[in-house]
Amino acid sequence: MSESNKVRLLVLTSTFPRWADDYETPPFVFELSRRLAARFEVIEGIRVRRYRYAPERWECLAYGGGILPRLRRQPWLALLVPLLVAGQFFAVLRLRRGMDLIHAHWVLPQGMVAAVAGGCQLLSTAH
Repeated sequence: MSESNKVRLLVLTSTFPRWADDYETPPFVFELSRRLAARFEVIEGIRVRRYRYAPERWECLAYGGGILPRLRRQPWLALLVPLLVAGQFFAVLRLRRGMDLIHAHWVLPQGMVAAVAGGCQLLSTAH
C-alpha cells in the first residue's frame, strides 16, 4: 500500500503495555496495533501517545488486570475514573485530526469517548 493510501488509525484503549517488557498487561491490543503499524517506532513500531489523568503515582487504574478488577480490589480508585475519561476525551480531540478511523478497545469508556468526540469513523471492540 502506498504512503498516500494508508489509513490513519487512532487506537483508543486502556489495555496497553506501559513499557516494552510490561508482561502484566494482556498483549492483545499491542499485538493488533503492532501488526497494523508501519512506522513511527516507539514500542516495536507502534507510535504511542499517552495522556496524563492524575499524578504519575496514581495513574494505576488500567493496570494490574484491567479497570474493573482493579476497582473491585481498590474501590477508592473509582475517584480516578472521571479523570481518566476526561483526559482521554481531550487527548482524542487533539489526536483525531488527520485520522481516518478510531479503533476503540472497550465500549466503556473508550467507545463512548470516541463517539462523543466524533470527527472520523469509529470501530469499537468489546473484549
